[in-house]
Amino acid sequence: MLEIQVAYLMERKFKTLSTTTFILAALLVLYLTRDLVSRLFSGSIALITLLVNVLLILAVFGVLSWFAYSLFLKRYYRAWHINRIRNARFLREVMERDDR
Repeated sequence: MLEIQVAYLMERKFKTLSTTTFILAALLVLYLTRDLVSRLFSGSIALITLLVNVLLILAVFGVLSWFAYSLFLKRYYRAWHINRIRNARFLREVMERDDR
């Protein structure tokens, strides 16, 4: 029975030791590569910032374009479209009259 307890304690101690060793090794790797990690991290932050700025500029351009269209161009475009449909109908009627 005592041998089982000793084996259990040794196994548990080994698991704790291996976990501690893994954590220390990971911290050592991060410490040794801190310059590389900081450069990658700052580069990714800069890239994300650039993408957000580009998307915001496109969104502002879209909102301003929609505003300008609804305020200045909508009625003229609608009138042009209605006249185009009307002229096509008139032309079709004229062609039908000429056929008779």
